[in-house]
Amino acid sequence: SCKRVGAMVTLMRTVPLPSDAFAATLNCAFEKAESGDFLVSIGIAPTFAATGFGYIKRGARQQLASGECFKAERFFEKPNAERAQSYVDSGDFYWNAGMFVWQTRAIDAAIKRNAPNIFARIERLREDLDAGSPLQETLAKHYPLIEKISIDFSVMERADNVWVVPARFDWDDAGSWNAVERHLPRDENLNVALGECYMQNAKGDIIVDSTNTRATAVLGLDNIVVVHTADATLVCAKDSAEKLKDLVRALPKKFR
Repeated sequence: SCKRVGAMVTLMRTVPLPSDAFAATLNCAFEKAESGDFLVSIGIAPTFAATGFGYIKRGARQQLASGECFKAERFFEKPNAERAQSYVDSGDFYWNAGMFVWQTRAIDAAIKRNAPNIFARIERLREDLDAGSPLQETLAKHYPLIEKISIDFSVMERADNVWVVPARFDWDDAGSWNAVERHLPRDENLNVALGECYMQNAKGDIIVDSTNTRATAVLGLDNIVVVHTADATLVCAKDSAEKLKDLVRALPKKFR
């Protein structure tokens, strides 16, 4: 018995904790970022053909002391289902999770080179701060004038010094309604329900009631998302859930 317990303890110690895997990934990203003017992205190995994520295609491999990294050949925006499946099948693509590591001088140079208008506004912001202007006042003056564009579009997709470090930890986009079914128990028809729900002839549905004040009944509908909040109800097909931003922009301001 003692031998078995000892073997189990040894085995448990050899299995990395989630925090250890996260730290190991970051250490590798830090090593690459500190070695030069590189922009480092944490890449997630895709586990399914997601159409709601951006992708990064990897190129040449480099072995570091803390792990491996790859030159980023190109960023790809959210693909259709067929193209997403081809990315997964190739083994050369990562999900772009928007986790980046870089030195200040590297990202400064990248913004200046790839997004000069944004860099010019940042420089004016810096000048005002150096002259003693209060932070909140300076931000209120300059921030609304900065182009509203993500760092992916403005810099990362245009830069030629991006490297990818594969994540060693599990990851999911918890901001997506479709992610709910990957983390909660499903019934025999693959339905997920939070709140009082009654379903008949329904399969693959996601039902969430944050109010706990009503019952939801679903009959004869497959692969839908229903979400109740205090002031609104969302009903959509699961394959349209990634397009909710378009719907929100079309809503009156009081419902956004």
